[in-house]
Amino acid sequence: MSWLSIATLVIVIFTSPQLMLNAQEDSKGGLGGIQGIVLDPDGRPTPEARVTAEPEETAPSGKVYSSVSDEKGGFLIEHLKPGVYVVPAAKEQDGYPNPDFAAFAIDSSALPRVSVLAGLITRGVVVRLEPKGATLVGTIRDAISHKPLVTARITLTRLDHKDLFVSTGPDTNGDFKIVLPSRPFEVEIVAPGYLAWRPTGIVLLEPEVTKTLDVLMKKVSQ
Repeated sequence: MSWLSIATLVIVIFTSPQLMLNAQEDSKGGLGGIQGIVLDPDGRPTPEARVTAEPEETAPSGKVYSSVSDEKGGFLIEHLKPGVYVVPAAKEQDGYPNPDFAAFAIDSSALPRVSVLAGLITRGVVVRLEPKGATLVGTIRDAISHKPLVTARITLTRLDHKDLFVSTGPDTNGDFKIVLPSRPFEVEIVAPGYLAWRPTGIVLLEPEVTKTLDVLMKKVSQ
């Protein structure tokens, strides 16, 4: 999991030992899986939420195990090696930030740890999305040519936990869209050959608010 990088905090109520017994064989035999449901803050099943299973103890491998919840909020992540997994969920398209990034989790230690056993599916995992966050949108362009700066990096650092930050970049048009929790963030944008850009003051947005940053960056020589 990108614990020192950037998408809605979740609190998950995970399986008890009794639920561990309620399992079925995985198709791969020696591998396991996680099955459950995603609920919104009001307890309603949430479709089209992305659920991710990240090994708790091992270094990131670059391989992402995830699933999108169905119309009833159900999800199933299969082909997992035995071990303990952190299981966050997000629905950024509806304004729920992604707690897979530690800086976007209200409390990373509250994210669920789910045990997976060889040949078994761990059932009954309930993922609850936290209240909606805010959205930061904008463009990053050269101050003179107005060409998009696709090599720019946007770093958002939590002021209440300065060891937690997210680093991301714009798309090929220089545009970006970031869903973040209602927490104080320091924003810095850098690009090779350009002066660093920072907004005036901290960024602290109310839930379901959208803030636009249209950034024009000056070259070091200008």
